[in-house]
Amino acid sequence: MSLMSGAAPYNIFHIVFGTIGLALALSKNERLIIGFNYGFGAIDLFQVLAHSFHLFPESYFRWTQIDDLVHVAIGSTLVTIALSGYKHLKSPA
Repeated sequence: MSLMSGAAPYNIFHIVFGTIGLALALSKNERLIIGFNYGFGAIDLFQVLAHSFHLFPESYFRWTQIDDLVHVAIGSTLVTIALSGYKHLKSPA
């Protein structure tokens, strides 16, 4: 038993999206970074709903309640950062 999911598909998902996020951060393209933060934050929040309502990909990712807490914290933070970044892009320089 572990505190968080140790499912292989879940780990692969995080490796792939972590690599994409790192590549976008290194690109320094603000719009892509903001889009990634918003999208990945929304995916994190969806994972909580998927676990709560037994939606896809629950059977593959095998989330725990600790995963849910982490997803709410990280997802909310990423969406907030993305919205802040979007406002920054829209404001005059």
